[in-house]
Amino acid sequence: MVDVFLSYSRHDEAAVRRLAQKIEAEGYEVWWDAELPPHKSYGEVIEEKVASAKAAVVVWSPTAAKSEWVRAEADMARNQRKLIQTALGDIMPPLPFNQIQFADIGDWQGEDDHTGWRKVKASLSELCGARKGAEPGASIAMAATTPPPPPAPETSHAPEPIVAAEPLKWPLFVGIGIALLALVGVGAFVMGQMGGGSGDRGATVPAIESPTPEPSEPAQEEIPEPETEPTPVPSQAPPPSASRGRIVGCYFWNSVHEYDGSCRFVAGQDGDFTTFAMDGNYFEGVARIDLDVVTPGAGYLEVHYPDGAVQRTKVRRSANDRACWDGPRLTFCAR
Repeated sequence: MVDVFLSYSRHDEAAVRRLAQKIEAEGYEVWWDAELPPHKSYGEVIEEKVASAKAAVVVWSPTAAKSEWVRAEADMARNQRKLIQTALGDIMPPLPFNQIQFADIGDWQGEDDHTGWRKVKASLSELCGARKGAEPGASIAMAATTPPPPPAPETSHAPEPIVAAEPLKWPLFVGIGIALLALVGVGAFVMGQMGGGSGDRGATVPAIESPTPEPSEPAQEEIPEPETEPTPVPSQAPPPSASRGRIVGCYFWNSVHEYDGSCRFVAGQDGDFTTFAMDGNYFEGVARIDLDVVTPGAGYLEVHYPDGAVQRTKVRRSANDRACWDGPRLTFCAR
């Protein structure tokens, strides 16, 4: 399977050969009809090569625009979403290919910094994947300019738990006081025996008992439970009805389908609108196409498929026709 198929007119073979050699130098495998095998028909080989290629580069020129073969090859590539358009000089691709961007390589002589060649190179990288020769030294430059990784965040230490103060040692003080009183009583008794007094010798000094206070436990602070609020569920507005709105003319085109007929137009807020095809479907069962305006002059075109899937494509308001919105290989008008 080749990477790139080249479509061109024989009149432009010299310029096309330079383009083919430059694409091969980038690491892509190229096929053009200079390699046509003698045992197969031209149409059979062309159809096979376009289908198997990852990208098809069409080189438009005044003679190529008149060629039915170039137009047929470009149409096959467009339907398979692999078309890359170039132009030799001041020429516009013919209808309907003029709705697709193209790269002007009319004054290109093989230089790497040419604007047209850089566009071709970017499209090849997107459709076929980057090749080693696409940007020599890019990996080295990237490695040299890659900033060092950010330092690891400091590990946060958990706060140390607060230790409750030890209760007062009342029992120890009370014991010492009782011991002192006992010593005083014994001393008084001994002194009375020695002095021969007639006092109450058998009298003893009663011990003073002090109530032992119970140590109080520190009160624990209660942490209130956080209150949680239910997450509000946004209400969904009902979809617009196909029975409302006014009937206008709608035009839809992309690289695969085209519709030009009547539709029912339902206006929304801030420039949004919804359309329903009146002459059957837009394409493949699609009967509804919406516009979601995000900023003035820009938004998303929403294509609603029968299975419920919605394809959103970025679009901008056309500068030439304010009723139209253009996107990558896509146009929609309602007027």
